[in-house]
Amino acid sequence: MRTRRGALLLAGALLLAAGLRIAYFAEVRAHPLFLHPAVDAEVNDRLARAIAEGEGYPLDVFATNPFYPYFLALFYAIFGAGPVPIVLFQLLLGVGSALLLFDIGRRLGGAPAGLLAVLAGGLYRPALFYEAFLLPTALGVFVNLLLLALLLRRRPGASHAKLFAAGILLGVGTLIQGNLLLFFPFLLGWILFAREETRKARASLLLLAGLLLAVSPATIRNLVRGNDLVLVSSHSGINFYMGNNEKAAGVFAFPDEPIPLSPENINIRDSRRIAEAGTGRPLKASEVSWYWTRRALDWIRGDPGAYLALLGRKAVLHWNNAEAPDNADLSFFQEEIPALRLAPFAFGVIAPLGVFGLAVLLRRRRGSPVLLFLAAQFLSALLFYTHSRYRIPFSVALIPPAAVGTAAFAGVLRRGGWAPRLWATGVLALLFVLVNGGSFGAGKGIARAYSLVHLANGLLASGESGEAEAAYREALRLLPGYPTAHYGLGRLLQLDGRTAEAAEEYRAAIRGSPAFAEARANLGTVYHSLGEDEKAAEEYREAIRLRPASPELRYNLGNALYDMGRFGEAAAEYAAAAEMDPRNERIVRNLVNALERGGNLPQAERTIREAIARIGSTADLHNRLGDLLEKEEREEEAMREYRRAVEIDPRHSAAWNNIGLLRFHKGEVDAAIEAWRTILDYDPESPVLANIRMAEAARAEGREGGSR
Repeated sequence: MRTRRGALLLAGALLLAAGLRIAYFAEVRAHPLFLHPAVDAEVNDRLARAIAEGEGYPLDVFATNPFYPYFLALFYAIFGAGPVPIVLFQLLLGVGSALLLFDIGRRLGGAPAGLLAVLAGGLYRPALFYEAFLLPTALGVFVNLLLLALLLRRRPGASHAKLFAAGILLGVGTLIQGNLLLFFPFLLGWILFAREETRKARASLLLLAGLLLAVSPATIRNLVRGNDLVLVSSHSGINFYMGNNEKAAGVFAFPDEPIPLSPENINIRDSRRIAEAGTGRPLKASEVSWYWTRRALDWIRGDPGAYLALLGRKAVLHWNNAEAPDNADLSFFQEEIPALRLAPFAFGVIAPLGVFGLAVLLRRRRGSPVLLFLAAQFLSALLFYTHSRYRIPFSVALIPPAAVGTAAFAGVLRRGGWAPRLWATGVLALLFVLVNGGSFGAGKGIARAYSLVHLANGLLASGESGEAEAAYREALRLLPGYPTAHYGLGRLLQLDGRTAEAAEEYRAAIRGSPAFAEARANLGTVYHSLGEDEKAAEEYREAIRLRPASPELRYNLGNALYDMGRFGEAAAEYAAAAEMDPRNERIVRNLVNALERGGNLPQAERTIREAIARIGSTADLHNRLGDLLEKEEREEEAMREYRRAVEIDPRHSAAWNNIGLLRFHKGEVDAAIEAWRTILDYDPESPVLANIRMAEAARAEGREGGSR
């Protein structure tokens, strides 16, 4: 826009977009799910914290698109862990995306289309919604629009450098949103079949080179760390299966059984367990992915009619106004955060106008990159599944065609005759009816139950247990038997000390999902706290069958066995846990205790010394080693270990007490009292005062000490 009026209108639209985001942030920043991220946002948060703290990504092969967790980790490293800086940045990206929509719209349909695009993009409710979560949506949309703007600026046959830059943006976008890779063959076809394109091979290679340059760090890491040739991440197979199986409904749904999400799991751990059980051997990440792909293909070949019906359902779902939820339900959050309702544009408005605009662009032979991008995204929905968040890149890219369609329709109304007006109005009305005429996907009650559980988890993390309990129970009213709701309510009741009620909720979760390992583990903990150690051990063993690589479960089973006096079995479980988590001092201490109680003092001593060599010198480990040595009547060696403990931690009361007891046992009463008084210097209320009185009484009676 070169005119003053146009510039003012553009500035006004951008200010409106910014003002809406300020209002949204002011409301959402106090929401429990902003303060305590859930599901994918929680995974990203934990991954970013681990990366920022130097622990790195927990798997040898990426199981998620890796760009966003590392990008978020950069923010955590600079500003500290927390959602405010990154969310402010994402809201700013939302305004930047609106500006890019103006540029795309102007190139497709002139200044009026550009202004309509920036207005609709800045006030598009679904995109705004996801900008406040620790999710890659806002970043991915911005990169996508930057890529489209760059491609629209390039003239076929000229500026091959822009194709290389486009390849880099395509690669970065693939690291953010894996299905963007489907755009590459469409772009390749655009280059190869464009009449104006010269030196097509060179142009194609430049685009490919940019793409490979961007994704190569992920590919190389997967190859070096995991000895597995995976381009970006290994979760495409399980996602393909989730969208294509006998139970698939076209939306996101877990296969076979619920798969809770965590950084160790990332929708991969159980999929690996099931795949390895199905093949009977350990699998690489790529082999796990291929296992699920093959299962989906087997179903497609076996029931092509059902598959065709499923494709039709996916197409309808993709073009329907309903925002099928995955991590969060937009309709639910509109009630929680009124500022969202100020954004007037929804998919039900954009899609009909977008289809109208696509017809206009096809007739004008304009906007090929945008059309091809939309085709690739629609193909992705057909290949996999659809839901609100995954549809955002498609729906935002549809805004410029919608702006073109709106401008074209307005032109028909202004300049056309009655027949064109009636035709255009009728077509547009039909499109509105088709897009808005029905609601598909998960029922509203189910979606609301999911959202209530996420809300309850956030409330519980915020310490608002009363409101959290009410939310869990409302979720169960809407969706009786919902395992995750029973599990969450069980955790709340367990924390509140209502262990019998907690046990019943965990049992209900297991009835709904027998493979719910976390529920079994927590039920085991409840049984252990109630002294029902046999039942606890049974639940821990079943949880270990489902989560064989969990050191915590082995540790908990060891505790139950220890309390039953089965010290040899307990030691075996602790040893297995220590092998999985070799730097965990708590596991080592319990392993040593079990070995000692089982009468194997030499092995207990070796275990402690190996732990010191592996973990490093800690006061607790040296004190415990001293205790073992003293029991073996190696008192001088024991004293050296106690001394080493208080050198490391001058306030280690247990070591000072042991020094005093050993001195007293050797008849060195004054030295014993001196050691105990060291504790009183920093802890005047210490029970060691009784030892001092005992020693003083012994000294007064002329006794020189005694046995411990």
